[in-house]
Amino acid sequence: MVDASDLGGLKGNIPPERVIEIIDHRKFNEADKFPKAKVQIEYVGAAATLIIEKFINANIEISKSSAILLYGAIVSNTLNFKGNVTAKRDIKAAKYLNQIAQLPKDFIKTLFLAKSDLSGEKLKQRIKGETAHFIVNENRISIIQLEIIGVNKLLSERGNEIIKILEHIQTGLNLKYIFSNNIDLEEEKTYFFTSDPLTKQILTKIFNVQFQGNTAVYPKLILRKEIMAILSDKLDKP
Repeated sequence: MVDASDLGGLKGNIPPERVIEIIDHRKFNEADKFPKAKVQIEYVGAAATLIIEKFINANIEISKSSAILLYGAIVSNTLNFKGNVTAKRDIKAAKYLNQIAQLPKDFIKTLFLAKSDLSGEKLKQRIKGETAHFIVNENRISIIQLEIIGVNKLLSERGNEIIKILEHIQTGLNLKYIFSNNIDLEEEKTYFFTSDPLTKQILTKIFNVQFQGNTAVYPKLILRKEIMAILSDKLDKP
């Protein structure tokens, strides 16, 4: 498993004991649930950084196409190196990869614009693809993360649609808390979005935000992995 270390990261009916290795970079993890796995969890901005370091340490050349993919993963995971999770190792790995990839200057902007295209059914597909589930002190939580340009416009135009999707997910998975964590890559701020009263209450308390309707603005970039680390410390035991 790469860039995942929780049971929710398993797709299908794969039993945890069949996982032989985990490479991840988040503090909140369930690595102990995989009894036979070799575990590498290091607190860098991107799991892709750990992958390229393996290539470098093993003195194995990497293809240009792989370099492009890994560079894009580092840029995305670190929010173009502006996220709090960014480490010097991420920057070093990205520079190494770009020596191979030789990407155009507008690559990052093109990447983020492509991620921001949520027209039509793409919105529903992205939400489903970006949904992660966690259990903290028996509290079932789901956070959907979107990293795009133009969050305010998206929520204004399609907020009702997003709420319906979130409510459907919450009911189907019997969740106590659910919200979308919407990172605006140009404004460099984060929008929490939910219609669930309990979720609004806990986010207001922990992150000191104020909801206007279903939206609360957090004045900094904050990733889901950071939020989960904070929630795991703050949520009261039942």
